[in-house]
Amino acid sequence: MSKEMDLHWYGMLTMQNIEQVCDLLRQLLGGKSYTFVASNEFFGHKPEVRTSQRLSAQSTRRENAISVWHDKEGKHAGFNVTDSYGVWGCTTNLSEDEYDPDFNNPHFVFEWNKVTITHRAPAGHLLYWTAAIERDSE
Repeated sequence: MSKEMDLHWYGMLTMQNIEQVCDLLRQLLGGKSYTFVASNEFFGHKPEVRTSQRLSAQSTRRENAISVWHDKEGKHAGFNVTDSYGVWGCTTNLSEDEYDPDFNNPHFVFEWNKVTITHRAPAGHLLYWTAAIERDSE
């Protein structure tokens, strides 16, 4: 991943790129309204839709709407996003990007005004999340 912010990026979330992925999330979602759509194959892909979401740092300990964590053993990393609805996030145990056709680690696709995240729930069900910027959100 390049240092320059580019909202056209795709790849697996890793412990090495998690800060850069969160920087892209901040750039995409910061100060804007967005719609968050979550679909779970276990529930027949009936989407959960949350409109008019905004990042919200007020209810966090460090007043940071998108926070990154690493475990002490260096085997896992993750991030949490706090928004108008609540908290969502992902974890990874990959040290570097590798092909994962089963989406056991989150796969991100940033395109213009949205991010799509495909990954597995702890129970093994495939999840699809999309956060898309709403029109006239600034």
